[in-house]
Amino acid sequence: MYSIIKTQTRSSINIPFYFEKHSMSADYQNYFYHKFIVTKKFLSSDTVYSDDKLTVTKTTNWSSRNDFLEFMGDTYCYNNMVEPGREYDIENEITADIEIKGNKL
Repeated sequence: MYSIIKTQTRSSINIPFYFEKHSMSADYQNYFYHKFIVTKKFLSSDTVYSDDKLTVTKTTNWSSRNDFLEFMGDTYCYNNMVEPGREYDIENEITADIEIKGNKL
């Protein structure tokens, strides 16, 4: 298993995290489901807030490093989820730290 642990911090609870403000479209959910969940490339995710709600830690679990890299390199996923989230975080001064655990093929 290959885990990506992303910890994001915001300056105020009045600034929503990207996923709190923007839900995934039905088309994106369907695409991701068939390309990564049905194929068992994406295994699970877990989201945990700090007590003050200023920090959120999201852990996503993938079958392998290559499966995660496939997601990151997927043009549809990148253009519809990865890049908009990154731009939103920059605009709202939300910082992120990323830790990787697992097989590093």
